[in-house]
Amino acid sequence: MAELEEMLAACRKNKVQFMDGVMFMHSDRLPLMRRALDESGKVGQIKRIASHFSFLAAPEFMTSNIRASSDLEPLGALGDLGWYNTRFTLWAMNYQLPTHVTGRILTAGKRPDSSLDVPLEFSAELWFPGGVSASYYCSFVTQIQQWANISAPRATCISTTSSLLFGCEAAFELVVSNLDRSAAPTNMPRRRNGLPRRSTATTTHRPGNWPVPQLQPHRPHRPSRAGVGDDCPGDAKGGQRLLGNRPGMTGRRFFAVRTSIC
Repeated sequence: MAELEEMLAACRKNKVQFMDGVMFMHSDRLPLMRRALDESGKVGQIKRIASHFSFLAAPEFMTSNIRASSDLEPLGALGDLGWYNTRFTLWAMNYQLPTHVTGRILTAGKRPDSSLDVPLEFSAELWFPGGVSASYYCSFVTQIQQWANISAPRATCISTTSSLLFGCEAAFELVVSNLDRSAAPTNMPRRRNGLPRRSTATTTHRPGNWPVPQLQPHRPHRPSRAGVGDDCPGDAKGGQRLLGNRPGMTGRRFFAVRTSIC
């Protein structure tokens, strides 16, 4: 915090603007997600946040990349990737700070001219007031994944490509369960012929409506894209499509305005 205050003071002294360079914070997706999460009574209090950000580094990464040097990036994967996870978690919690945090370096390494090892694979757990917990994983040694899940009693909010580093579409899903738990079977027989048939619903609705869809036999589904100039359902800033992947589950997939970053 002291370093931030020093930076802000330097900006004011030199009459320049302090700008946040965290890419995913500046798309139209997060305002749509916040509105969905804050809809009164529809989602419920957040209980769990989980996220994952990783990519498999090329062989030359460990010989020349600054992220493998303790002299240039001492936090390694945590400093390069994990702070995206941290930022998303704090955003989901409206920037409420955790009461305590634990972290573990799962894999460490360094390039030949580095003084010390840096984290190449890292995991963390965070605890917040009110019984909310969070976890994240970041890595240079596993294949690319970018996702975040926010779990609450009435819905789960799923975001992909959380850093917007890959791909030009920012989207998220809000999955709402209408499963009748009193009728849920507890004895589930083993199926020999693969997974049971799935059902989907593809009806489109405007924001604010939470209908129960008419389930139809599963068929491949390619969600439409909503962008500038597109005739998308819902608000001008985004569209949504009702989804369901099995009886008792419904959801809405939101598409923010496409961001041309490729």
